[in-house]
Amino acid sequence: MCRAPPRARREAARRLLPGVLRSRAGWQAARLTQARHSGRGLRRSPARASHGGVAEGGRARIPPSPLRVARRALVLAAMVRRAFLYIERWTDCQETHLRLLRWLDTHKLLLEAEPPEALMLESPVYSLEQPETVDGVWRAHGLAVLAWALGLGEVPEHDVDPHPADLTGEFGLMADSPRALANPVLRSPE
Repeated sequence: MCRAPPRARREAARRLLPGVLRSRAGWQAARLTQARHSGRGLRRSPARASHGGVAEGGRARIPPSPLRVARRALVLAAMVRRAFLYIERWTDCQETHLRLLRWLDTHKLLLEAEPPEALMLESPVYSLEQPETVDGVWRAHGLAVLAWALGLGEVPEHDVDPHPADLTGEFGLMADSPRALANPVLRSPE
């Protein structure tokens, strides 16, 4: 965890992520970081407040569109890639992390991330704590299920760990035009 004072963190972020922080998504991520360190927290938007089968007011919840599922899958793919940056200690981690953030910003995917996910994605390299890293690695299982739901992969085995590189490649993570966003179609509920 970064122990620098909030002002120093903001200044470092401005120097390291100049292109990212100029965008709306970049500033939203920076705002989330500031809220986390100040202890204030953030209110959730009404559109994302309900995750159950029935929305507030007793109305049935509308299932997400295939495009929304594909966008969420790309956020999970980015989280898996981010977690493995920490584990594998790549020599170009900082550069890869900055490219990942710029790619997420280009495709407006940080807006799809939940607040803890955005914090994990935009946190500095090597600053993740072990629980955050493990959580990011476990997202590969959810990503495998979404790959199957979108027709981008086979049914995931319950006793086999999915290979993160294969999964992120299936979705087109870091590609100019991600495969997952090219006319996504969900499998039938049956």
